[in-house]
Amino acid sequence: MNDPHLTDFTLDEVTVLKRHPRTRYQPPSTDFSLRAAGQVVHLVQIAGLPHLEAGHTITALCRTPGQLQSVVGWQNQTTGEVALPTAERQSLLAVLLPVICVLTWLRPDPDALPGLRWLELLGTGIAMLWTLGLVRFCWRVRRERALLRSVPNRRLMSDVGKREPL
Repeated sequence: MNDPHLTDFTLDEVTVLKRHPRTRYQPPSTDFSLRAAGQVVHLVQIAGLPHLEAGHTITALCRTPGQLQSVVGWQNQTTGEVALPTAERQSLLAVLLPVICVLTWLRPDPDALPGLRWLELLGTGIAMLWTLGLVRFCWRVRRERALLRSVPNRRLMSDVGKREPL
């Protein structure tokens, strides 16, 4: 797996902007196409509903270097807005799934068929492997969020010296 990379670019044009609000099953997201540094990039998807305008300077976290379709999150250096991925539901499932599996395996059922216990064990094993995948996903999202939050906001840093004393 590639390590995430930070890429800076300025939006020349934003086209085909489509926002997807939060639903019961999906967090909010935005799909759009953009032109930056003369390069046209189609079908970029970002978590959240960020404000996008031509002229904004963006620090993007990409899974593949130089490929903006692999954007995971970003920090808008012009407005200070941060769009980060989330793993709320996956982390909850990664905590609850092992507990449910263990409680299912430990419950006594004297009337159960002998082969049924092995089927429950197989199901528990598959669920534990799925849990390991969820934990890996949550860890990756946590690392990406920390990397993007560590980027200093240039707009806020440049405003420090310009404030007038009270």
